[in-house]
Amino acid sequence: MKITKTSSGYRVQASTQRENAVVSVLVALLQSSPEISPDERERHSEIADGPTWRNWAIVPERIWPEQLEAMAG
Repeated sequence: MKITKTSSGYRVQASTQRENAVVSVLVALLQSSPEISPDERERHSEIADGPTWRNWAIVPERIWPEQLEAMAG
């Protein structure tokens, strides 16, 4: 899993095909959260699975800031 800081928050990207499912769940959680704006709900890749496809999502900075900062590299 690769986590990088962006101007919009933290980009969480799968590094392996197996991690695609984890990012898919993260996208579903963000889309169902009332704290996430409609614009923020659209900040993710097309959710797919395949040998070379890597899902990603942008988590707003105000959501889990300490945890994501600690994992960002």
